[in-house]
Amino acid sequence: MSFVLLSSFLLSILCVPGSQAGCAEVDSMTEAVAGQSFLLGCISCKRREEVPASTSVDWYFKPLEGEDFYQIFRYEHPASTVLHEDFAGRVEWHGTLGTADVQIGALWLHNVTFNDTGTYRCTFHRVLDLPDKDRPEELVVISKEVELTVLGEAHRELTAADCSDR
Repeated sequence: MSFVLLSSFLLSILCVPGSQAGCAEVDSMTEAVAGQSFLLGCISCKRREEVPASTSVDWYFKPLEGEDFYQIFRYEHPASTVLHEDFAGRVEWHGTLGTADVQIGALWLHNVTFNDTGTYRCTFHRVLDLPDKDRPEELVVISKEVELTVLGEAHRELTAADCSDR
């Protein structure tokens, strides 16, 4: 992991007020460099850790000049599926492994191109297994968006951010 990526991750954790132990929802970075890999971050923390759940994660993409989102990826433990040919061989699940109770839905986007500029949406479909016999399950749907800009080259190093406005 590069120093810049590690530094920004650690800084993000320090800037999250009132975070839960074990899970902190941080925003994804938004600038990628053409030809390199980029981590599309997406985290959805469960509010009640004691409740078992099963979760699927869907990723969608809307190009910069596009009007509609189209699905590019799906993860449902233990299988992941690339659903659009433009992303075949270029996206890799980097989220929660080893459990159906997914909280991190991140994707590596490899060999970034300028055509990858646009809006990415990750959607968590979490089914909570409740102890209530009258209502044994509850579906919770959480969506998050990442506005990605692709640059020809890195134009700046990440610097310390002011955590006071978060």
